[in-house]
Amino acid sequence: MAHAESYINSLYPFPEVNLIQRYWVTPDVLVGGSIVDRADWEHLQRDFNVQSVLNVETEHSDEDKGIVRLSECRVPDDGTPFPQGLVRQAVSFAKLAAGFGPIYVHCQMGGSRGPAFAYAVLRWVHGLTPQQAFDAVRASRDWAPGLPYGDHHYQVAYIAAVDQALKS
Repeated sequence: MAHAESYINSLYPFPEVNLIQRYWVTPDVLVGGSIVDRADWEHLQRDFNVQSVLNVETEHSDEDKGIVRLSECRVPDDGTPFPQGLVRQAVSFAKLAAGFGPIYVHCQMGGSRGPAFAYAVLRWVHGLTPQQAFDAVRASRDWAPGLPYGDHHYQVAYIAAVDQALKS
């Protein structure tokens, strides 16, 4: 789809890399980095009509931001497979949230865990094939030329973990 916005993520501890991207994977799935504060959440609602949030980062919680439809399926960004129960929890939440409007799926930076869970939502909520879901996530990252999604070994492991968790 398209780049949604660039924003300064003051939660990220390294000033030289705190410019974060948010991007549309489909009209129903927005992916990016941490929600900074309540005002940032209100911006996502007002300007992008986001109605639900799936937070998959371990670094920050969204519980204090006034989000009504929120699921925190917190997974580390260390290249290990995601716990199957958390993947299933995320997909169950996304299925329940699907009728309310776009969902914002985020990790800390929006580069590995968030896109993998967006892939899960596309596969298991929106019914895309594995290749269609992967292609949609990869194509949405037009803001990262030379860094296509799925080329890093963590990203490969995360997609495999999602597929494994939802096979049965």
